Amino acid sequence: MGSGHRNVNLPDLGTIYDYIPMPSCFHSFLEEGPFESCTVCKAPLIEDGTHYIIEKGYHREEVIFEYAICMSCRGALMNELSAKSVRLINDYFDERVDLVERRKQLLETCENRVKPWIDTCVLTGRTLTTSDTYQVCGQCDGSDLLFTYLPYAISEKALEDMLPRLSRKTRERLDNFTSDFLGLPPEVKDLNLLVV
Repeated sequence: MGSGHRNVNLPDLGTIYDYIPMPSCFHSFLEEGPFESCTVCKAPLIEDGTHYIIEKGYHREEVIFEYAICMSCRGALMNELSAKSVRLINDYFDERVDLVERRKQLLETCENRVKPWIDTCVLTGRTLTTSDTYQVCGQCDGSDLLFTYLPYAISEKALEDMLPRLSRKTRERLDNFTSDFLGLPPEVKDLNLLVV
C-alpha cells in the first residue's frame, strides 16, 4: 500500500510523494547516521525506490529503541498479527484523527518541514513535552523521508490506550519482535506496538 500506514480505509497515495532528504531526527542513534539496512533481514535500504519504515522510541528525550524495516519484512510481520487487533487499532485511529485531512493541511502549511508533523501526538493532539515516552514513525524511500500519512508521533497515553485492543496472539508476536530485534528495557517493552 502506497500510504505506508496499514489502515486499508485510507486512500492509496500512489507512487508520487512530497519528500525531503532524510532529516537527522530519523537517523539511527546507534549508527550515527542514516539507517543503511533493514533491522530484520539486513537488506540494503539506501537505494532510490527502496521503501521502508523507521520507528524510534524515546523516554525522557533519550532514544530507547529504533529500527528500520523494509516493506517485505513489515508485510510479513503484519500478516502474523491477528486481524481483529489490526482492525481495532485502525478503528482507534479513525475515531481520533483524519489522516487524509491532516496530511493535506500539513502539506499546505508546513512546506515540507518535518517538525510540525511530529511535535504533537497524532492521536491526542497534545504536545510531546507532556509525555515521558513517545514514538515517531516515518516512511522512507532510499535516502529520503516521504510525506505520506506519516511521519507522525504517538504519545505514551495513546500507546497505553491501544494496548487493551491487542489480542494475546498479537501481543506475543510483538513481544517476540521486540525481544529479537530491539532489546527494549522491561519498563517500556509493552509500549512498542509497531504502530505503522
